[in-house]
Amino acid sequence: MDDDDYLTRTQFCAGLNWSKPTFYRRRARGDTPEEIYIRGQREPIITLKARDAWLARMEERSRSEDEQAARQRRAENCRRAALIGLQSPHHPASRRIAARKAREAAEATKKKAPAPKPTKQAPAKPTKQAPEKSKLARQRA
Repeated sequence: MDDDDYLTRTQFCAGLNWSKPTFYRRRARGDTPEEIYIRGQREPIITLKARDAWLARMEERSRSEDEQAARQRRAENCRRAALIGLQSPHHPASRRIAARKAREAAEATKKKAPAPKPTKQAPAKPTKQAPEKSKLARQRA
């Protein structure tokens, strides 16, 4: 194996601008390329093939995370737009709610103030009218 075919852990971290603790944290999560331990070497090595496969995996994961984040943003935007639409008095649901509230208010006023019941009144007494004067009586007067 040539020296150009692999990287040490230190070289790999330097190439990515990672600190050693960052590398160890990511290795614990399984986010590092495969390492090969060779007897007689102080540090394990990372082959260029393993590094390239790891980079492709990370790029694919990033792409899928970006797509998922975009889907979540679109869904959140749709939810916000729906809430704004529901607040409009012109939305069909708002119109139905307004009509129901108006009916309930009308029914409530009917219940609160019942219509007055008609009372029985005695029939009106006919008023006495003076008898009509005859022609003679009118002529005399």
